[in-house]
Amino acid sequence: MSCDMASTTVERSSYTVFQLWRLTPDEIFELHDLRRFRIPPERAGTEALLFAKAHSPHIVLVEDMNAGLLVADTLKRAGPCLDTIRPTQSKEQRLLRCLAAFHSMKVRLPREAPWLEDFLAQLLAFPGSRHDDQVDATSQALNFAIRYFQGEIKIKGFSPNGSHIGRTLRRPKDHPLRPRPPLRGLRRW
Repeated sequence: MSCDMASTTVERSSYTVFQLWRLTPDEIFELHDLRRFRIPPERAGTEALLFAKAHSPHIVLVEDMNAGLLVADTLKRAGPCLDTIRPTQSKEQRLLRCLAAFHSMKVRLPREAPWLEDFLAQLLAFPGSRHDDQVDATSQALNFAIRYFQGEIKIKGFSPNGSHIGRTLRRPKDHPLRPRPPLRGLRRW
């Protein structure tokens, strides 16, 4: 799950974006769900927690700036495996780093989704679009995944080939954020 946060809710501000990505053992990046809305920063943590509970991701990425700090604090207290990202490059540079994944057709989108048209419009208009929040969340998630597959990042409990190594978080069976084992093979949409 990737989360890109806005610090204000005025009309000209960016949206808050939650995305759910699935990484397959053969290095395919599948976008399964996306939520985008304007909400006050103090409510963003609650919405992030609801999104995480609905999907039980293995790891949650949160931009370590502005309202993202509130989200990270809420999620840390709830227990999901969390990694904060502090951007060091421009949004354009971050997207350029993951363009090879798009060109090699390693990024997959569902055939139909209520958010798909808006997502594609923003992605194709970047950097000239009015908003770039979905593109920013996408590039951060993909760059994290690319670094993971290249061995630059280790996620405790999982290996790049998708095999389960062992849990880092011990939660009771009925815990709402208990990680699920990795899915095997590709899921047809």
